[in-house]
Amino acid sequence: MDFAYALVTSLQHRLSRPLHPHWFSCAGQKSTAGHFCPSLPLELWELVMDYNGDDLVSLRACSLTCHAWVARARTHLFRRTRISTSSPDLQSTTSLLTASPAIAACIRHLTIDFGGADTLADICAPLKRICERFQSVQTLKLTRISMYASLELSLLRTVLPKCTTHLELGKIAVTPQSPLPELISSFPVLRGLSLGDSLVSMHDTATWGAVGPVSARLRAPLRTLHLSLAFTNPSILNYVQWLVSVPNALDLRTLSVAFDYSGTRINAPALLGLLLENLCPPLDTLELAMTRDTDLSVMPFTLERATRLANLRLLVRLSGSWTQDSPSHVRNWVATLLSRVHLPSIRTIHLAVEDPGEESYLFLDWVDDLVDAFSRYDLSGLIHITFECVGSPPETHAKEFMERRLGSLQSKYQFEITTVKTSAAFGSELMRTF
Repeated sequence: MDFAYALVTSLQHRLSRPLHPHWFSCAGQKSTAGHFCPSLPLELWELVMDYNGDDLVSLRACSLTCHAWVARARTHLFRRTRISTSSPDLQSTTSLLTASPAIAACIRHLTIDFGGADTLADICAPLKRICERFQSVQTLKLTRISMYASLELSLLRTVLPKCTTHLELGKIAVTPQSPLPELISSFPVLRGLSLGDSLVSMHDTATWGAVGPVSARLRAPLRTLHLSLAFTNPSILNYVQWLVSVPNALDLRTLSVAFDYSGTRINAPALLGLLLENLCPPLDTLELAMTRDTDLSVMPFTLERATRLANLRLLVRLSGSWTQDSPSHVRNWVATLLSRVHLPSIRTIHLAVEDPGEESYLFLDWVDDLVDAFSRYDLSGLIHITFECVGSPPETHAKEFMERRLGSLQSKYQFEITTVKTSAAFGSELMRTF
């Protein structure tokens, strides 16, 4: 009773029809037909389902409770959908969409698993019939495309949903002859691109350069770019060079980079520096996930041109090879980054540090360098800082020192310190799985 009353009272301004006293009753009522009627209006039950949008078991139960709940439950159940291109799975998907056509409109994030098959020719026709039903897909992920099948990527240009606005390339083995650039350019409203380190490419710089200028390849400038750069897979940097060969083709609002290099062992740092250097002023959010000993000083870039950069979201993995004797620009790449951004525009900074409890003495040096950087630079526009310890928490004495040192900044900035087991703060999956 108390919960129902509080829920209705706090949300009554959001209801589309007036409140009635019987809605405050916890017990349901029976209609003249003898069916059970819920005591709360449908909008409130839908809000409850929205709140539990990740609880698939509960959502399945809701979809079987009453007809009025089916549409909202399906919205969450099928929002993220994965389909396999094996013949039985394609047949079952076709049958499901034929029986319940409304499901297709619920799908926003679609993953297509090609299963490592050697050819795409056999599945293009049934896959096209399925994809033609998807008119609401926003994010499309392609994964498990074999090296042989990658030679036939041109077949997918007329198959995949054209409404896709964000393309994510997962586990794909790409040969120099694969028409991957042409596939990327085939999406007319593409505004976001994710390239992960599971994308194994033998494309070299010349392959991408032969495709033509970026302005001809991308129908609209990219606004969101997610990159996962691994030391074991430097070929992704060739994609970076392809994207920035014509800087005006980028209109980035969000850039996310998971950078799994250590120290100065960076392969072709000028390429990543070229990407950062050519960021256009509209950039609003920069997400970086890097190991603590990544030496940004060897990368020639500055973000001074990104005069609208307002949000920094930085994930630091406290693993690497540096010691207490390392210079501060190696110990703390965050300090180096702050020296290269347009500081007056920064409004929020979210810092997440992984496993600070494993080597507390090194972590404390890192905190000292961070506080010195914040004290040294003019961050007059900064509104809020979040400092998040992820994974193993720091020891008691280290935590007290950390809070005391970071607390010295609270007189200048609104500061929040949290400790969590798993961070879900970063928007992109690349950042969460780094």
